[in-house]
Amino acid sequence: MRIFMCTYGSRGDVQPFVALGKALRAAGHTPILAAPARFATFAAAYGIDFVPLPGDVETLARQIADEARNRPLRLIGIVYRFALPLGVEVARRLQRAAANADVIIHTFLTVAVGHLYAQQYGIREWAVDLFPFFDPPDEIASIMWPKTSMGLRWRRLSHRFAQTVFQYSQQLTYRMIRRRAPDIGPPRLSWAMPGRQIPLLLAYSATLVPPGTGPLTVQTGPWYLEHTYWQPPPDLRVFLAGGPPPV
Repeated sequence: MRIFMCTYGSRGDVQPFVALGKALRAAGHTPILAAPARFATFAAAYGIDFVPLPGDVETLARQIADEARNRPLRLIGIVYRFALPLGVEVARRLQRAAANADVIIHTFLTVAVGHLYAQQYGIREWAVDLFPFFDPPDEIASIMWPKTSMGLRWRRLSHRFAQTVFQYSQQLTYRMIRRRAPDIGPPRLSWAMPGRQIPLLLAYSATLVPPGTGPLTVQTGPWYLEHTYWQPPPDLRVFLAGGPPPV
């Protein structure tokens, strides 16, 4: 099968999909990864076909970490500021790549448009949580909530609020992008809740975070690369060699 994976963000958002692509390729499938253009060489090292996406992902990751963390409403402005100038080209590249796929796998910033093109082409889809967001446990509050110590009712409310803000930001951004390029999809962006309306894979350990409860949620555990081509910089190697391990 041709399995199209689309993700957006920093290396932490991309490397799990390279690991998944490597495993899929070993199983006889053809993985295709859409991710920021700077990761093209990384994907090629594992024989994964690559669709480069434009954009300064470091800026996006920094803005989400610095501005939206503990302030969910800020996410709307960040997604709008970042996505609008690039959105048309990103959507068109994802739309073209999805046309030849048998399955589409998407996550967080690509979940809405990934679902859109899965519906357009009538192909199967899976969403992925690299951190607890779409089907989080009641034991923790939302990562975007300013307070983490709260009762059960407030923890549930924190998740619902963060998810609603995220959904609204995706729909608002899509409408604005579509005004510039009506051919990217229908007038309204359909929404399907991962874990309840479409399958959701939790790519993190149940030892760290309790599993979700959605009927379509599967906890896979983290996706690791057995070997990477990364080497620590010289100054870090000197430091590590200069004494006992610091941790």
